[in-house]
Amino acid sequence: MQLSKKPKSYVRQCCQLALIVAGTTLTMSMWGCSDAEHPQCDKFIACIGEVSPEQAGPVGTTYGADGACFEAQSTEQCESECAKSLARLAKTVTFDATTYLSCYGPCESDADCKAEEIPYCFTDGRCDKE
Repeated sequence: MQLSKKPKSYVRQCCQLALIVAGTTLTMSMWGCSDAEHPQCDKFIACIGEVSPEQAGPVGTTYGADGACFEAQSTEQCESECAKSLARLAKTVTFDATTYLSCYGPCESDADCKAEEIPYCFTDGRCDKE
């Protein structure tokens, strides 16, 4: 099924995930289902939600679809900030299969598995140890 051929409203409705973080509901697109408007920020929000849940609310408020960044800056600037933040986060987190999948989505080959502690891509799309 090609989600990109569905109307954006269908993709958002079908692929949204609500996180309850410190009493705040944060809505974000899940990896693989994004309508591709903010793919780097979607990844950053998903990653933060997995590795540092207490920061997910503030990050979503800033970089979510209707976040403060997109109101004040261009999409390109916000996407660049999210990509840089995700790269910085990757240097400070020890990944396991679950956190890596949340941060980077499914792998297709070992080359997609950039974390030293989980270098192998398995047929189910997760990076993990042998």
